Amino acid sequence: MKILVVEDSLTQAFAMQRTLKSYGWEVILAKNGQEGLDLAREQQPDIILSDLLMPVMDGFEFCEAIKTGPLKTIPFILLSAKGELEDTVRGLEVGADDYLSKPAQETELIARIRSAWRIKEYQDEQQAIKEELEQAYQEKLKELEQAKVTQSSILPQKFPQLPGIQISSRYLPMDQIGGDFYDVVQPNAESVGFLVADVTGHGISAALISFMASSLFKISYDKQSLPSIALQSINDFLHGKIEDGKFVTAWYGIYHTQTRELSFASAAHPPAYLVRAQSREIFPLTASGGLLGPFSSETFSFETQKIPVQSGDKILIYTDGIIEIQDVQRNSFGWDRFEKLLLEQSHLSLDSWLDSIYNHVLNFSGQASYGDDITLLAFEIL
Repeated sequence: MKILVVEDSLTQAFAMQRTLKSYGWEVILAKNGQEGLDLAREQQPDIILSDLLMPVMDGFEFCEAIKTGPLKTIPFILLSAKGELEDTVRGLEVGADDYLSKPAQETELIARIRSAWRIKEYQDEQQAIKEELEQAYQEKLKELEQAKVTQSSILPQKFPQLPGIQISSRYLPMDQIGGDFYDVVQPNAESVGFLVADVTGHGISAALISFMASSLFKISYDKQSLPSIALQSINDFLHGKIEDGKFVTAWYGIYHTQTRELSFASAAHPPAYLVRAQSREIFPLTASGGLLGPFSSETFSFETQKIPVQSGDKILIYTDGIIEIQDVQRNSFGWDRFEKLLLEQSHLSLDSWLDSIYNHVLNFSGQASYGDDITLLAFEIL
């Protein structure tokens, strides 16, 4: 242990030095507060013992300088021959950890030093734990930021351009890393495919599964003519490769421009909606199919459904984050409110329609952060 003794009386300073050295401790001497401050900065002592009345800088000023700077965690014991209550109070107010009257009895002095040392050891341990946790937290943040970049890279930067169809999307990621992703692909010159998927949970594991499922879709969609077979291919690969409790829901539809027909399949995903503005009708687009990942395709099958579409029809695919979002009273947005909103705003252009849906949901929530991603992918038949 290294102890800094600040005392303007050389006789008392040397006496204290001899006593402390007899316990095997290193002792540094300073004759006033300013010299003590300089030595404290240079030597980084474990404990400081300081007289109260000294020239240049007294004990109060010295203590305050220590306790308001980078050395504030060093235990500071004030020594005074005055023994006045007001001095004790003032010393504690400027940051002293303990106070001793001079001449201090050796047994009491050593006991106070050992007590201060135990406190310092505890504080050092807590600081080391805090620094370790902070380092782990910063490393986690870096991993999350890298995962966010990876997750963003799987989203389409632009959409295929086909005559007779307009495509638009809105995506609001949660503060953490969510599991939503979507894609728009062109299996051939006369069709365009729309995928929206949601990985259960959040964080890096969800992002990795998103990346895996998205990659599988990108390499398989053009080999499958039916949406159900494309989803089955993804399930066949994911099954047995993701941890227990994790799964993916998905909705995949293919619009055929020549026949004006939409074929689609679902992996336990919320139904897409077909909104017919002219007749003010709304149709949920459902198809049977299980979750992607947990179960073998041998235990269930994905169904492909088909529906004709016409000019003015809007089709919206989304994730459940928009249904489950809550207001400040913890009321969910819900299906009824969602379907009513889709119909009420269906007279708008596609982009304005999505903006209206998006803004209504955010205004309903009234929050700056969200517990899940919000994904909207829509197309309109022109």
